[in-house]
Amino acid sequence: MSQLWRFVPLLHAIFFVIFAVAMRLFFAAKRGGRILSFARSQSPEGYVARCFYLWLPLVDAAYLVLHVLANDAYGSFEFNSGVISVLRKVGAVALVISLCWVLSAQSAMGDSWRMGIDDTPQRELISHGLFRFSRNPVYLGIRFSLVAQVLVIQTWPVALIAVCCDLLAQIQVRFEEDYLKRRFSKAFADYSSRVRRWL
Repeated sequence: MSQLWRFVPLLHAIFFVIFAVAMRLFFAAKRGGRILSFARSQSPEGYVARCFYLWLPLVDAAYLVLHVLANDAYGSFEFNSGVISVLRKVGAVALVISLCWVLSAQSAMGDSWRMGIDDTPQRELISHGLFRFSRNPVYLGIRFSLVAQVLVIQTWPVALIAVCCDLLAQIQVRFEEDYLKRRFSKAFADYSSRVRRWL
């Protein structure tokens, strides 16, 4: 039974890619327009977006696969077995919650969903659904899922991946909020005064 925990974060990552990335890309492509607005940009925003949306997920996926294939967890935290079990259960529940949270936030975005900053004018500032509680619920859910992954796997490498994710999310969110300030000026200022960046 204890070996089954090795698969939980990898299964979460697979479901995340299928439902939160691939399906969203598919539906966005059907409606037309740019959905990967960071692919060719040489700007700092494009570089950070590539790191967040491409390179960090690839590193995380590679680590999750290696973690499943390895016979021993290298760099494991040292906890007693009771603490390990509780943390893994909490982490597994948090992975499910974070996936549902991200999907709900993406659903609220509708046609406004993009990966990166797209200069194509958006029709509206999204402030309904989970956006009533957080200005960046998708990024919040992703950050939460990396913390949950640390709770399940309990190794230093995955903790380092979570720290890198958090740093990149903090930077990416600021780039996107700067764009929204320019695009929606007064509406975004009013929204920012009511809703916090995270929670």
